Amino acid sequence: METKFKVVMKKDDKIMKEFLSFTYRAKGQMNRAKLYVFAAGMFFIGYMAAGDGNVIAGNIIALVGILMVLMGLVLPKIALARLKKADEGYNKGTEYTYVFAKGYMHVYENGELAQNVGGYRQVTCFYGDERNYYLGINNDDLFLLPMKNFVEGNADEFIDFIQYVSDESYEFLPTELKNRWMKYRANQKMRDA
Repeated sequence: METKFKVVMKKDDKIMKEFLSFTYRAKGQMNRAKLYVFAAGMFFIGYMAAGDGNVIAGNIIALVGILMVLMGLVLPKIALARLKKADEGYNKGTEYTYVFAKGYMHVYENGELAQNVGGYRQVTCFYGDERNYYLGINNDDLFLLPMKNFVEGNADEFIDFIQYVSDESYEFLPTELKNRWMKYRANQKMRDA
């Protein structure tokens, strides 16, 4: 069968960061934002306690707020380090080639067939952002496909192709603030209608 799309990539630091960022967006987790809001609340409570003459309690509460901010800054770096350590393809510098034909998908590692995904009925989710597509297979594997790495086929036509062959809907999960705001506004309008 003729190849419709081919994506060639290596996992590097940028890809790993984007994968981690996507998993947080897809799960709807706003852990860092919630942590920062809670830390701001702790600062405010500490300030109010110190203003009422209870300086020691105010300082302790403010210190807890500082620790929360530090956790928010450090936890993503820890998660990224753990992801890198656990990923064999990243550690070995493996080159991945994803081949999409009319009736099947194949994954090659360093030129050798590593996974015969088979038909497109195994596609369980399909997401994208401004730079990448994310294709979930059997609720087990998640293929990150950078749009700039399409060597065959047009990345803009990939959405229509996957939706047609898999009957899976596409969900845009933006990374850029402007696009996040536009998506939020569109969702609000749909809820109000």
